[in-house]
Amino acid sequence: MDKDSDGRTFRVLERRLLALLLSFLSPGLGQVYNQQLLRGALFYALTPAYLEGSSLLGLPHTFRGMVVHVAVGLLLFVLITIDAVRTAGRRAKTTIPSPHWQAYILAVCMLFLTAAAFAGNVIPDHIPGVHEYEIIADSMAPTLKKGDRVIVDMRYYNSHAPRRGDVVVIAVPPTGTLMVKRVVAVAGDVIKADPRSTMINGQTIPEPYLGSVSDEEKAHAESSLTFGPVTVPADQVFVLGDNRCHSLDSRYFGPIAIDQIKGKVLYFYWSPIRSRIGEEIQ
Repeated sequence: MDKDSDGRTFRVLERRLLALLLSFLSPGLGQVYNQQLLRGALFYALTPAYLEGSSLLGLPHTFRGMVVHVAVGLLLFVLITIDAVRTAGRRAKTTIPSPHWQAYILAVCMLFLTAAAFAGNVIPDHIPGVHEYEIIADSMAPTLKKGDRVIVDMRYYNSHAPRRGDVVVIAVPPTGTLMVKRVVAVAGDVIKADPRSTMINGQTIPEPYLGSVSDEEKAHAESSLTFGPVTVPADQVFVLGDNRCHSLDSRYFGPIAIDQIKGKVLYFYWSPIRSRIGEEIQ
């Protein structure tokens, strides 16, 4: 009896551990291991359905909403995993069913789709329409500094026109390199600048986002700080970095087409400066 009891205990632990590991590989895979194919498929589909629903509700578009999004997602994952582990333990006490061929096919499909999601950079940028980016240069300082991590709405300009002051991710021509810049002028605007000010349509615009620059640095970069007048063509925008003395922007590659704007930068979700975490980007 002791041997039988030990054998059952080992079987229960083994099956629970396998269900746990499979659930970590992909939600629902633990249920497939338990021969609950329909439940496994439904739990697997629940994850992308939740991500899409959360995105449509706009949760990830604010820092507090992102916290709720992550917390609910983790809760779903934990509940699905607990269900798989508990079921595996109960079934191990009675019988060990032989897997059907349908279970193998479903498991392979789930693993393939999960691997494709990783390969397609859906994870960790896993929320539909929302991506995260790490700032790797100081061309947008002091607004954005090297090491900051930001959330970007990749669908914003599907339904909105770019406006002056928007901080955006752009694909820089001709290579398509992604950079973060600020929209300073839109289609039809005439932009002109010197080391002291920037003028749009003959009016000096306020630029509170610019950092302080020493007279020596201004003198060194005077040629790059002086440009225009430039008339922005239709369906294009003129972008500049907030760190004007150290930015590759429309002064060098010209206005960019609106379809080269990939998304609007929303807020910090991480920063070496802890007080910035959760702040909206203006």
